[in-house]
Amino acid sequence: MMPTKYLSTKAGTFGGTIAATVPSIDGESFLTSAVLAVFGATISFLVSLLLKVYLKDHIKKKLPRKRKRK
Repeated sequence: MMPTKYLSTKAGTFGGTIAATVPSIDGESFLTSAVLAVFGATISFLVSLLLKVYLKDHIKKKLPRKRKRK
C-alpha cells in the first residue's frame, strides 16, 4: 500500500497531466486514439491467448510422462 504522504503528489501529477492534455485533443484525435486503443488491446489479447494455447501444448509434449504406480 502506498504511504498517504505520496498520495497527494501522485494525484496532483495525474490531475496536472489530464488538465494539460485534454484541451489539446480534439474530437477526431480522441476518436482515432480510442479506436486504435481498442484495436491494440484486442490484438494483444488474441496474441497472448494463442501463445498460451501454443505453449501449453508445446510444454506438455516436452515434459516426460509420469508412470503410474501399481
